[in-house]
Amino acid sequence: MEEQTGSSPEAEAWRRIVEAIVAGTEDPSIAGAFWVAVEARIWSIVLSGRRADPGSHRVRSKFRDLFADDVAAAEDFVAELAAATDRRRIGGLYRKSEFLELERDEMLQRIAARSFVRKRAVSFVRSAGRGGMVGLPEGVRGPGSFDSGPEGGWGGTIEDRTEGESTTTEFDLLHRLLDHEPVLRLELRGKEPNAVEMTAALHTWLLLDSDTRERTTLLERLRGEVVGGVEAVEMAIRAGWEEVRRELAACDDEVVRHPGMERKRLDEIDRRRTELQVRWIFEPLSSGRVRELLGLPSLNAGEKRNSNYRSSRTTLFPLVDGLLSRHLVESEASDE
Repeated sequence: MEEQTGSSPEAEAWRRIVEAIVAGTEDPSIAGAFWVAVEARIWSIVLSGRRADPGSHRVRSKFRDLFADDVAAAEDFVAELAAATDRRRIGGLYRKSEFLELERDEMLQRIAARSFVRKRAVSFVRSAGRGGMVGLPEGVRGPGSFDSGPEGGWGGTIEDRTEGESTTTEFDLLHRLLDHEPVLRLELRGKEPNAVEMTAALHTWLLLDSDTRERTTLLERLRGEVVGGVEAVEMAIRAGWEEVRRELAACDDEVVRHPGMERKRLDEIDRRRTELQVRWIFEPLSSGRVRELLGLPSLNAGEKRNSNYRSSRTTLFPLVDGLLSRHLVESEASDE
């Protein structure tokens, strides 16, 4: 950030703040000014109204699926994320010379991008819904009354809802799946499952609703056709989940390690996280694992089974897949 002739007192003050943070020499006044700036940025993304007039505060539309009209909950999130950002400052994550080249708004957009704030809001709500439990992967369930995320659950429960109440219910149902609750329904088109339906059962066995009659039919087929039986299927799914868990953690770690990351890379990571969340529910088994479980003659045969299943997923799970498309693949139109 080069000093310019005629720069405003505010710009000069911010330059001193940034220089101190990058050098690691900030005093309490610098730290306080940084906190205020970051909190104001986050607040303006999540809430609208006049800060000095609590009665005017409203949750912005893009966050109502998470907080509904609970302004207090949204303000709690703003305070928590601002505190987390300050902990990153204390940990030295913003001691990067590249920040010296940025204007105030540019730096704040890097530190608290809209997409980043949205992701952290989802995690905040999910953690609250799990009674504060943390450490689960990014795509884990949030509270039953609100939440982000698409998909889930089942049967006609979403279709029978009115439009006004469907969004939060859909979100909750999806996160029951992301939390690996067995609420998924696989409705067979015939008396016996075909090859695509059996592949679907392989991938989603641990998520299938145990109260459906189809599960009994699928159980008999898995016992008869899978090398190692149902136990082998369950072990393979859990191994696949663990691989996805590690990759999701790697996505978050990269964002944390590079607080000045460009928007393009953040978008790439968001897309990668979305792909992993889809795998987390629908496709934890690699082609190699499918080949081993079904005793197929080649890896290509396993790839073919997965490919056919993938192309039929919207038919097998129309409600869930549609919700995933609408919500998990959400992208921010602007990060200004």
